[in-house]
Amino acid sequence: MKCCLVLLAICCANLIGYAQTGISSWAHTGSNGKLQYTPDAKGNRIPDFSMVGYRFGEEAIPSVPVVKTLNAVSGDNLSQIQAAIDEVAARTPDGNGFRGAILLKKGLYNISNTLNINAGGIVLRGEGTGTADTRLVATRAAQHTLINIQGSSTPAELAGSRTKLTNAFVATGVQTFTVQSAASFAVGDDIIFRVEPKEAWITLLDMAQYGWTTAAYRMSYIRRITAIDGNTVSIDAPVVDPVDANYKDAYIYKYSWDHIEKNGVENMRISSTFASDTDENHGWTAIAFNKARHGWVRDCDFYSFGYSAVYLQEWGVNISVLDCQNIDPVSLLEGGRRYSFNCNGQLALFKNLYTRNGRHDFVTGSTTAGPNVFVNCKADNMHADIGPHHRWATGLLLDNIIANLDINVQNRKASGSGHGWAGAQCVFWNCTSGRKIIVQQPPQHLNWAIGCKGNVTDVGNYHTGDPGTWESIGNFVTPQSLYEQQLQDRLSPSTTCVPVSASGDDGNIPANVLDNNSTTRWSASGDGQWIQFCLGDTLTVSAVQIAFYNGNTRTSTFDIQTSLDGVNFITISTNRTSSGASLNLENFSITPTAAKYVRILGHGNNLNAWNSFTEVKISTGSQLYTLPAVHDAYVRDGSYATTTHGTTDSTLLITKISPAGQLNNNREAYLRFNASGVPGTVSTAILRVYGKVDLTTTPSVPVAAYAVSNTSWTENALTWNNKPASGIVLDTVTVSNTAYAYYDWDVTAWVSAELSAGRTNISLALKSLVAHDPRIFWNSSEAGANTPQLRITAQNSVLGTKAQKSITTATGEKNDIGPMKLYPNPFRGSSTVSVHMERSGNAGLVVYDITGRRVATLFNGMLPAGDHRFSFRPSAGTGIYIVSFSSGTRTVSMRLLQE
Repeated sequence: MKCCLVLLAICCANLIGYAQTGISSWAHTGSNGKLQYTPDAKGNRIPDFSMVGYRFGEEAIPSVPVVKTLNAVSGDNLSQIQAAIDEVAARTPDGNGFRGAILLKKGLYNISNTLNINAGGIVLRGEGTGTADTRLVATRAAQHTLINIQGSSTPAELAGSRTKLTNAFVATGVQTFTVQSAASFAVGDDIIFRVEPKEAWITLLDMAQYGWTTAAYRMSYIRRITAIDGNTVSIDAPVVDPVDANYKDAYIYKYSWDHIEKNGVENMRISSTFASDTDENHGWTAIAFNKARHGWVRDCDFYSFGYSAVYLQEWGVNISVLDCQNIDPVSLLEGGRRYSFNCNGQLALFKNLYTRNGRHDFVTGSTTAGPNVFVNCKADNMHADIGPHHRWATGLLLDNIIANLDINVQNRKASGSGHGWAGAQCVFWNCTSGRKIIVQQPPQHLNWAIGCKGNVTDVGNYHTGDPGTWESIGNFVTPQSLYEQQLQDRLSPSTTCVPVSASGDDGNIPANVLDNNSTTRWSASGDGQWIQFCLGDTLTVSAVQIAFYNGNTRTSTFDIQTSLDGVNFITISTNRTSSGASLNLENFSITPTAAKYVRILGHGNNLNAWNSFTEVKISTGSQLYTLPAVHDAYVRDGSYATTTHGTTDSTLLITKISPAGQLNNNREAYLRFNASGVPGTVSTAILRVYGKVDLTTTPSVPVAAYAVSNTSWTENALTWNNKPASGIVLDTVTVSNTAYAYYDWDVTAWVSAELSAGRTNISLALKSLVAHDPRIFWNSSEAGANTPQLRITAQNSVLGTKAQKSITTATGEKNDIGPMKLYPNPFRGSSTVSVHMERSGNAGLVVYDITGRRVATLFNGMLPAGDHRFSFRPSAGTGIYIVSFSSGTRTVSMRLLQE
């Protein structure tokens, strides 16, 4: 009943003003019912917070069977409860990792010291939170923790496994990056994503004056690898602290960790004795987790503890705290007290909580690694603020929090012993404050206030300025809960989408057109027979590519139809005819059309009524990618030849050839872009730079864009003496304006060639072609506005899916690979791929999605003879995948379904 009353109060408060609902430009519901995210110019976006809590939110907290029942005894209950814990700890865990629940029957359990749970799979369960239900009372007259759930050790780096990220910039919210070598990693590996700041970062934040050091701010984020493609690695939860190589280094490494899992405390009332309202010698923390993962606290009420009701220490990971309340803590009203629900761990979920008379009720501590989430929580009679408290908590979501006082993320400067910036990459979503919501953001980092009600301001308690990113202030936005929508998007089944189907076949099934095997086909006889493809989402279709059976000896005729719903089709191209001269894919362009379904309606061929295709591809429309420069700087000759203008004059680029008689005045500009996110075939690539002729003289100066092969240079090290060599001239424009304007250079040929060769770092130079005076000024990426852009239009190619059967391609060579097994299949969460090698050799194990795009490389290299197992855990909620295992010239492919 308590939980229902708390939720009712929170929900009613949230409904006030809900009719006035806004839409966030950062994250809003798209036409497919799922969130659509808009990144900033650097690629930063609101992170996906949905991986928090017990089992990543993918499994309900279980009702663990009772294996031991206790009744309260008069006097001290410490020994009998600890003995029961030790007895259950000696049991062998079941197949799900649980040893069993200890049921504490209704009654009063006075407990004189700490209860220690040091083995996994143990649950303490009561029979209610009322005054006549299960009541645990901490009676020791000293500060202590009542229930301590703790494993043996912290994660330890596996020697030799560390590799460094090579990206110049890794944006907030992304889950993919590139490392020096991913050869020793596999999909399913648990890793640490390690961020280590440089002195330049301390300087950027101006924190040295408060005692901040680089060693104290090295952050370790627990993640799991979900995909590997060469040296590109994808992880299960997003980056929540951007990594700019100028300010930070980042690494990944494997680790060993002797921790415990699957421990819970549930359905009881927990309190502490105390001598007075300001007593400081009594129960201090009710429940603490450390060196523990996938645990929970639910349906518990807490009274009178001086510090925390639930305290997640640094290595409390994936803990859920649900449907609890902390009432009237007892302590002095000063620092270090009344942190009601206190998170120093990571991947934690705090949901449906209520507090009264706390200080920092929903709070994080120093160097707290996210993501962490507080959702649907309310605090009354506050004595301080809610939010990240001190020293750099990253990736915190406060979602539908109601506070009678302040909700803050700010620069606390010298507060405490040098709190400084309390948090970064924090999102306040649809929060309500009775007073202020201070949202400041550190330089080159982000903090958001979206849909919040209250006095949203950058006037902090210690510092004014550095306003955060504010949107829809005074009006809630949709969805009402960011976390709930993100979780639903990740876990909810997609609308059924059969990748390929047909009106009929003669035993040559429709899946054959998607198996990358030109010796198989789909065939059906008769005018009007069709084959249909579901693309998985609404895309812009611009062409259909078809390879025809016996296509070099006969011509086939067909129509192309599209549909948004799979029911209502429109014909967009009629009586298309094949060449009659090729067995290869032939391209049939159409007017770009939005479609989720594409149908090819056959009219037979010039010899008979058969419609027979060996392969089909669907091409989607082109997409514009606007890339910011990740490095840009100018260089100057003569006595300035060793100056790094990328640091001394970082907001400006300059081009000039000195007229006769001038020394030290030749200048050239260099720009570098990361195009790793651009798929498909490049249609156009335009370099855009914003510039003008200095002063009022108006010469007409030709300025050329040059190809640059060297992509290892950085703006903070580039000088005239070490500048990379320039290649061919790609395009030339004439600059004559004395007012700033954008100038465009066509660099399509160079960008296309580089991307086709797998080189995604694009390097370019700008140079004047004639002597001139005055200079030409250009904005750099640090200018703040009108920064350089590389605008790439790319044509995407999409396959409907891969084969829906097991396919083996033989060439007459001895079979080096045995059968492949997928289990479970269908699966939820993760599936295991089992493969067999008859003899050692080079092998590849690749997973494709329903569009035919590679989503994971599970293995690529030398594989010894024998059986091998690999784990596949996709980030998408549901889908159809094709797992392809190859060695030499042999390939086995199987269909895998995620429910």
